[in-house]
Amino acid sequence: MSEMNINEVARDFIAVRLEADWRKMRNLGWMEAKIKEIQLAAQIRAWLLQRPLVLSDDPAVTQILREIDLADCHDPYETGRGLLDDLIGPEEYLAGLAEIFLIVPVGTSIPEHLHSFFKEARQCYALGQFIAVQSLCRTILESTVNEVGILTGEWTRKQLHTTRFRRSFIFKDRVNLVAGKEVSGKIDELYKDLCNVVHGAATSTTYGASAALTRTVGFVEYLYGRHNSEKGTSSEVMTQGASARLPQTENK
Repeated sequence: MSEMNINEVARDFIAVRLEADWRKMRNLGWMEAKIKEIQLAAQIRAWLLQRPLVLSDDPAVTQILREIDLADCHDPYETGRGLLDDLIGPEEYLAGLAEIFLIVPVGTSIPEHLHSFFKEARQCYALGQFIAVQSLCRTILESTVNEVGILTGEWTRKQLHTTRFRRSFIFKDRVNLVAGKEVSGKIDELYKDLCNVVHGAATSTTYGASAALTRTVGFVEYLYGRHNSEKGTSSEVMTQGASARLPQTENK
């Protein structure tokens, strides 16, 4: 169904609804008109569930489209499952999840909000929602740098949430303090690449969502591993594992 057709169907729906109301008052052929109204509503609902954008200059159409409850399906479970099946299969979702995991040293304390960001990014990746993945990668990088800076005493949580601190202490400066010279440039490069996606200048980073998420995970492992290493609490195996995941060159 085209944009033009969805507007036409919506106008037909309005007309049939008025007819059904009129016939109900007079008890003349109300059932037939109501069935047609339900059928047209189902067409509109199916179209809107598949497409997030409607082009319309007709106020009556706009109003009626907003009034239709998209979740009011005959069988919400089957309808929802059908939409998911069109998006991705269970085995594809499983394979996507299996590609991405995070390893950090024993004893590392990762804040709950970072757990949530990473879980959401991983799920979005498995679902193929790659712009969302890249936006979350920037959030994960910034959150990790901020938290590691607090753990290392470079700044306090109170300072971190002040406008003055953020304006005078940009992300690049914060990375330099917590990552060291060898890696800080790579993290800042990825961060700037992700900013292009977040701010709408691009729909993808230079290397794509897969590499962006892989590199982000590697940097998170590295930053927490480096912090634990400085405390003398990380195991050699874990530290080597984090370093191994850290991308030196992009080959994807």
